Amino acid sequence: MIKLFLLMGIIFAQETPASNTCTLQMEVTGAIGAATLDDLQRAQKKAERENCGALLLLINTPGGSLHTTRLIVDEIFNSPRPILCLVHPAGAHAGSAGAIILQACHVAGAMEATNIGAATPIAATGEKIPEDLRNKLLNDTISWLEGITKLRDRNLEFSREIVSKAKAVDAKEALKLGAIEFVAKSSDEFLQFCQNRKVKLSVSKEVEVQVGPIVKYETDLRSQLLSLITDPQIAYIMFMGSLGLIYFELTHPGTFAP
Repeated sequence: MIKLFLLMGIIFAQETPASNTCTLQMEVTGAIGAATLDDLQRAQKKAERENCGALLLLINTPGGSLHTTRLIVDEIFNSPRPILCLVHPAGAHAGSAGAIILQACHVAGAMEATNIGAATPIAATGEKIPEDLRNKLLNDTISWLEGITKLRDRNLEFSREIVSKAKAVDAKEALKLGAIEFVAKSSDEFLQFCQNRKVKLSVSKEVEVQVGPIVKYETDLRSQLLSLITDPQIAYIMFMGSLGLIYFELTHPGTFAP
């Protein structure tokens, strides 16, 4: 009898698929930078510990570092679980780098009254980029984003124009153009849309999205400090302040403060 129960337990375990118990939620706000990448990597580790079947990114950003955006896209492409991205809340935007990240996600959605686009590369200081360098940046970014868009089967023309023409559209227009898959009234509605949706986890692997109870990823002091010192405006102020202190030291040798 004991052997029979053990045998039935083994058969049941083999026939019952492992359930994913949660969906990890992370907010992507403010400028995209090193702190964003660090948070995403740590969120992935937490999702692994919590046995989460999907990662939900709530995006509200004006953009940020193009280099960091490339690294974030690499993280999404190499993710062991689907990454679901929603421009959130109402009134938010996925601008510049945020629009590129949105195109890389396995499922892309937006809340009503949000907008997406304007991904033309610009200098961090706001200065005009020399024509040759600008053309190089534009062509490189366009070709890169085209590859992302083709993989996700989204609107190729839209991905070109948000870079070449700084095009931006609202959520409903983005849906019509095929730049996103869903316009939601809430994050719960978006997750319901994602449930059981088939997505390409990689070029050769297709999986069904499994949504579970929300577990929130909370930023800590490390994330907040990293976000502060890598913010382009704060970094520029620190740079100018450092130049001033160096000048003061040269003109007043031996002064302790500089």
